[in-house]
Amino acid sequence: MNYNLLEVPTKKIQGIKPHPFISALHCNSKNNLSCGLMWANPCLFEVRLAADGSFLSFEDSGLEEALEDKSLWGLGHGLRSTTSGDTALVSYHKGFLPEFVTSIFGQNLVTKAGDALREFLLKQDDGMGALLRHSIVQIVNHEFKVRRFKDPGMVWDVAHIGDYIFGLQGQALWREPYLHTEKRETLRKDLGPTFYLHKDKSEEGFFWLCGDKGRLLRMALTDIKAKPTPIRLADSSGMGSSAAGLDGWLYFTNKNCKQLARVRRNPISHEEESQVLVDSDLSIRAVCQIPDAPNRGRIVFSVERKEGAEIKGFEILNTEDNPEDKEALPPLPKIESFGLVAGMSHMGSLTLWPFGFENFDNEANQNTQNKNQTSKTKIILWGGEGSWWQNHQEKPGSPPRLVQIEL
Repeated sequence: MNYNLLEVPTKKIQGIKPHPFISALHCNSKNNLSCGLMWANPCLFEVRLAADGSFLSFEDSGLEEALEDKSLWGLGHGLRSTTSGDTALVSYHKGFLPEFVTSIFGQNLVTKAGDALREFLLKQDDGMGALLRHSIVQIVNHEFKVRRFKDPGMVWDVAHIGDYIFGLQGQALWREPYLHTEKRETLRKDLGPTFYLHKDKSEEGFFWLCGDKGRLLRMALTDIKAKPTPIRLADSSGMGSSAAGLDGWLYFTNKNCKQLARVRRNPISHEEESQVLVDSDLSIRAVCQIPDAPNRGRIVFSVERKEGAEIKGFEILNTEDNPEDKEALPPLPKIESFGLVAGMSHMGSLTLWPFGFENFDNEANQNTQNKNQTSKTKIILWGGEGSWWQNHQEKPGSPPRLVQIEL
């Protein structure tokens, strides 16, 4: 494993306690990276990459100028690119109350960090926008289009999926038609700590959400309400980073990021199933799927250590190519270590740069007699430093970094 660290050319917003971090990191339709940051200005960059995946430059996307707002604090989760290249993001702004008023009542969020900040933001589900406001912005044909501007409350994640825009706001999940922002409908308003829109790659494409007291909820794209399942998480701390496996399972962290588990709706019995894969004293920060061959891949994840972030992973198979009984629970995977990214202990995001995906279909045609032949395609991962779970004292005063990892 080889890696290269890059410092993002941004600055911390003055007068706040939390440290800047990379809040969203995804590939876009131009095969570059979209990099969103929190507590930073600028807060949205396009990371330009060469044809071989090597770094070229950082380009300020100009979101601050597009919104014409000096109260912008940064971006939340989002920036997932659709097949058409469009994407959606959520930005955060100061509330309308002056800071000296919110400080008197202990409600000034810029003085909070870590667990206290996260718990405070979970309660900002609506209101009048006195403490916090958000905007929802789409990027269509590489141009910003504002869907909602300075609405009240905290939206953790937003995504353009199919004909809808989905969002997680406080303890609520909502959905609105792509062309009709006024037709928003609330699908659930009693969620537990849910910070990401978790969606698997099953045929139905289910969302998985954390409900009250750690109970998992499941919802299809057009369901009118998320349904409770018999599965409960290890505790009520919620679901962290996740990755949708080509085997139909959703892989995610929970138990305050100390556990890696997977969940699915069984394709034969239609019952919900879960397995704990890793139970650790160390924090598991980011999860991602990478391809190995046309019908097999690996789940990789970062483990926080004092000396840096350790990259680990295990193999998974396409459901149809799995020789095991499809209705039976598969055996626990064998986990291997790929290496250590020294100096970046808190890697809060991981994404795959999609170089070589086109080669997989060609390989499949050439190797019909051996679908499991290992691909020689270059695999490049990108990781981002920090998350909502970071300690504000980590690397004070320095900008967050990206890391390019070649496996």
